[in-house]
Amino acid sequence: MWNEIVRVKKQREGIRSCRRKFLEGIRSCWRKFLDKIKFDKFPCEIHFYLRVTDDEKAYWAVQWAEKLQASHELKEMNVNLIVHLVNEEAIVARQLQLRYPLLSEKDTPCIRIDHDTCKVDGSFRILLLGFSDGGQAVLREMICNGQFVHADPKDRFLVDVVDRNEVLTSGYAARYRDAVQAYNISFINKEVLSGDFYSWLEKNLSSYNRIIVSFWNDDLNLELAAIIVRLGKYLCLGSDWMRHRLYVRFSRSVDIFPDVCFFGSIKECYSKEVIIDEDLDRKAKKVYRTYKDANKKNLPLTEEEEWRKMDMFDQESNRSTADRLRSQLTLLGMTESALDPRGGFDPGKDRMEVLAATGHLHWNAFQLTHGIRPWPRADITDDDVRRLHRRANDIEEHLRHAAIVAYAELPDIDRRLDNDPNHFQDNERNFIRKMGMVLCDEEPSAEGGASGETTP
Repeated sequence: MWNEIVRVKKQREGIRSCRRKFLEGIRSCWRKFLDKIKFDKFPCEIHFYLRVTDDEKAYWAVQWAEKLQASHELKEMNVNLIVHLVNEEAIVARQLQLRYPLLSEKDTPCIRIDHDTCKVDGSFRILLLGFSDGGQAVLREMICNGQFVHADPKDRFLVDVVDRNEVLTSGYAARYRDAVQAYNISFINKEVLSGDFYSWLEKNLSSYNRIIVSFWNDDLNLELAAIIVRLGKYLCLGSDWMRHRLYVRFSRSVDIFPDVCFFGSIKECYSKEVIIDEDLDRKAKKVYRTYKDANKKNLPLTEEEEWRKMDMFDQESNRSTADRLRSQLTLLGMTESALDPRGGFDPGKDRMEVLAATGHLHWNAFQLTHGIRPWPRADITDDDVRRLHRRANDIEEHLRHAAIVAYAELPDIDRRLDNDPNHFQDNERNFIRKMGMVLCDEEPSAEGGASGETTP
């Protein structure tokens, strides 16, 4: 018992030391930046970019930025500070999803989309090699973008993660245990260049419809790509089987293997358009406005002011919702040009319920992969309900949410929280109806909206 107390104490001291050094580095950069600018010619707006490598450092950076933005120093300067967190791993994972979307019959073999029902036929079986920060970012992206209503209830989402670092994988399994259980994540602690791993891969390779190699080391990633390609030929799987199944991270743009898709080149990831995805942010702001309008919550501030006030978690949540609306458009077999920017989209009663359920599955995935835990209905007291109605953000502060349940169970949760029984489900339906308002930038033409899929 004493040894465990000592271990935990040393661990906390290590975290505090890491946080102190990280913040000292940020403050030093900020001071050097101020020294280079003449006070009398100070700009009215400063964009400050901070590179972070994990969620914990991002949280520390946000705390520092919020304190600085509220400080007398900036008020005296009459300057608006906008802090951008540059998480290379998250950018790489997002680029992989944008270029090779998981919901794609081309990029994920054995998946079929029924546009008439908006359901997916087939399972997502993913093999992820490498589980450092980059691998974890890829896993989060795949989970959030891989949740759909399936035509066959037996179809499912499954991920096997291979990494020799047992401390890393067991730590993740403990921190995100609900996500690990919900999304069938298995951790296999093997050295990837060992004979043991090769034997295991030989038995299991053909069962996956997406294989992602995401180690830090380019040489190791290429070597693994070569091994998998050779093994595929040895097993007589053929080049057609390999094509659009193998995705390999590489920091330079290459075209070595014709049947391998490379992602994560520095040239593609470190550009202003990628680091600051203005199009996604614009859509995310519309998502927030749509949610507030639907819940009759007046916004005294402008859209931009509300966005800057929002914490990092809420901003990411709104970006995630904007992303999944694109996936729901894919389920419909439509493009943005077919939507009316004024909203009023009606996919039909049955498809509406499937799309709303899909949206809730995606929302659940975002919550669970960011450390928010389910809050069982039986554990919610009357005092909890009263407090939630006074302070809506109490849920995120306590890292739990009552709505992390199946879509069909949402009315039951609403009744327990003294909401309208259709509150949560109606929010999802409303996003579908207002899809055009969120995704489209153009104003409607004089003739009105496009496609026969919308209502005036």
